Amino acid sequence: MKVLHVDEAAMNLKAIIRDALNGEDTYIYLDNPERRIRLLAGTAGRLFWMSDDFDAPLSDFKEYMYDELIIRPYEEKDSAAVIKLLAELQNYERTFDKYLKGADEKLIGSYLNQLIARCQANRGMICVAERDQTVVGMMSMYHEHHDEILMAGNDYLYISDLVVTAEYRRQNIATYLMKRAEEYARLIKMPLIKLHVIAQNEAAIGAYRKSGFHMDGVEMIKSLDESI
Repeated sequence: MKVLHVDEAAMNLKAIIRDALNGEDTYIYLDNPERRIRLLAGTAGRLFWMSDDFDAPLSDFKEYMYDELIIRPYEEKDSAAVIKLLAELQNYERTFDKYLKGADEKLIGSYLNQLIARCQANRGMICVAERDQTVVGMMSMYHEHHDEILMAGNDYLYISDLVVTAEYRRQNIATYLMKRAEEYARLIKMPLIKLHVIAQNEAAIGAYRKSGFHMDGVEMIKSLDESI
């Protein structure tokens, strides 16, 4: 029997899923090892998460279907789902930044086209995260170069958008998207990865720190136009 803390399991999730599907008795817990969930193999290569307090009979267990996360390149068929995700991100970030425009389908559609063109022109790509046969997250990234003679690492991979829909957060999907960014940066020989995050978005900052990012300067703004 294997008993793992959720953070330990997340570090090697594919192997944990594979072992459970192969019949290994596996349990994952949050804070108390005596309150945990059990992973059981289902049909068609699917995994069931079952609540398990070691006292309840099997008939009282709750079952949750789990599909392995797929991270793949964006395809044209994903446009509607990605536009919805980008709109969700825009509206969420507007709660922190009054200078952002409100999201509407036409504006976000134009932004997606701009993003696709930017990725194509700068050795970039858009990835989507798919679970339960549904696109639940996305990330765009591309090469940038700054002519700053006083700084090292002027070439870097820039993550311009990263979002996971609210229903699927806290499942380490953003972490796996960022890992894909690291893989891609190494593939195209980029020494650095950079991203922009709104200073008030503490949840995003915490997630990025957990993935190894650190603060690199602070952008400040002062409005001279009362209409903005």
